[in-house]
Amino acid sequence: MFRARSRLLIAVLAGVSFTPGCGDEEVVVPDPTPPDLTGTYTLQSFTSALDPGTTLLPPEVSGSFTVQQTAVAGGEATGTFTSDLTLPFSGNIVELPGTGTYVNRLDGTWEQEFLTGPLVQLSPQQTGTYTFENSVLTVVVEQPPLSASTTVWRRQ
Repeated sequence: MFRARSRLLIAVLAGVSFTPGCGDEEVVVPDPTPPDLTGTYTLQSFTSALDPGTTLLPPEVSGSFTVQQTAVAGGEATGTFTSDLTLPFSGNIVELPGTGTYVNRLDGTWEQEFLTGPLVQLSPQQTGTYTFENSVLTVVVEQPPLSASTTVWRRQ
């Protein structure tokens, strides 16, 4: 009985191992790409490096961020955005609308450049990092220092 089972096991394993056509196809694994951030987002929180101990939440701050990815290549995605951020500053309410371009990379780095809006005169190009998880986009601007901030957005 042991011999019969051994022969059967060997026959089954041989059939599995040497079945024609199995393993002949080359598996093509696509290059990894950064997440497609396309969508409309609502502001969840804003923290400025000028006051890192204070995180502003709605309704004290409000905003929207609309992103459209336009290209993906070499581990980075590029696109356009429109933003509208309203926040308190020195006892006043400041509105910061703008449009621009962005780059998000696989390594978690982020770049944005404002093409229109009040930030064009102050700091049009900003760099930092981002994370995107469960429809929440967190952008941490590190440069230039006067624009340093953490903005958390939720995709609608």
